[in-house]
Amino acid sequence: MASLTVAVLLTHIYVSAFAADASSLLVRTRLEPATVAIGQPATLYVDTYTSLFFTSAIDLPALSVPGAIVTLSDERPSHISTDVNGASWPGIGRKYTITPIVATDLAVPVFEVATKIGPQMQAASSRTKAFTLNVSVPEGAEGAFVTHDLRMTQTTDVDPATLKVGDAFTRTVTLVATGTPAMFIPDVQLGETEGLKSYPSSPVLADAAPDQPVRGTRTFAVNYVVQRPGDFDLPAVEVRWWDLDTKQSETAQVPALHAHAIAAPQPPPPFSVPAEPPAPVPERSIDWRQLLIYCAATIALIVILLWLRPYVVRLFRSWLLWERRRRAAYLQSEHHAFKDLQSALDAGQSKAIPSALYRWLDRLPADSPASAARATSTANEDPFSRACSGLLDEYYGQSGLHESRSAQAVADQLQRKRRASLHDAQQHGAGTRLPVLNP
Repeated sequence: MASLTVAVLLTHIYVSAFAADASSLLVRTRLEPATVAIGQPATLYVDTYTSLFFTSAIDLPALSVPGAIVTLSDERPSHISTDVNGASWPGIGRKYTITPIVATDLAVPVFEVATKIGPQMQAASSRTKAFTLNVSVPEGAEGAFVTHDLRMTQTTDVDPATLKVGDAFTRTVTLVATGTPAMFIPDVQLGETEGLKSYPSSPVLADAAPDQPVRGTRTFAVNYVVQRPGDFDLPAVEVRWWDLDTKQSETAQVPALHAHAIAAPQPPPPFSVPAEPPAPVPERSIDWRQLLIYCAATIALIVILLWLRPYVVRLFRSWLLWERRRRAAYLQSEHHAFKDLQSALDAGQSKAIPSALYRWLDRLPADSPASAARATSTANEDPFSRACSGLLDEYYGQSGLHESRSAQAVADQLQRKRRASLHDAQQHGAGTRLPVLNP
């Protein structure tokens, strides 16, 4: 019983000591370099140690430093160790890259590092210390791009001296800065000139691999289209920069670009493409179903026509009888007689004029048909009567009784007399409207 009690007590003491050791976590940070120029990156190293062993990855926050761009390296964490009171503690190293973008000192805040250690995967954490990153602008570097080294190159995709109107070429200028990310490399203008239409492209940025020294590349390209023949000069491109190594002002540049274009040659005459032969017409098969429908429709139409035939015949006969009566009435009308008289007078048909005259007089509104005796009694009443008497004298050979009148005289008075007679008939009713003629 005493042995069991001692064993339990020793186990409790061992576990307590183990738990105390499991909470041992050490975080060391350092900032290198402590002073940088604008755009020059600094590295914040975060080394985490434990007296036991890690059972999870190191949890680092997304660090925010106002006035700088901060990125956590995605490199594989390094395995390190350190000596603490004569004991070797294993550790894991991570790092941040801090790139200032303003000309002022930057405060790197305190942040917490968390992980799990020991066989019981006990959570442990520790806080870092604060740093100040000094950002300076070297004297003489005001307004200049600050970096360790800057190289500028120029290329074209075709020879600019062998162009013609309508051709296009691309001018490309590339800047490579050592020790500075691509996003901090300044923009440049490749220039424009009359006669070349420019189409600039967006800059292309590229940075070195994470395991390589910091180096940024920024590429500018403009596509030019020739609009007229002649010579063209695109200006030189230059960037003033400050060398952090030599502490001197430098200028990176590419020379001006000369281009020459000639008139475009005349286009070749258009050629005709022979027409394709017509596609063969496929043979059409008989659609018996459609043919049966057509036959049925035809038979139905014939049956309907046969059924309507008596009605159609009766209607046609009625119309024909009405038309005959209308025609007979027209032939007996004053209007038809007047047209016949006019036709005889116009044609000079002397034998037909007297009978046509009497037919017209018979159809005028009057008490009785015209007669030779009635015409004689009023022969001298008006010009129309005298003209008619002269016409009848010529026809019957009695020109000695009255002054002879020609058919033209009757024609001249005919329209006036007809209007007067019809007007009197409408105003006063039936009665003798024309004087009788003496044959």
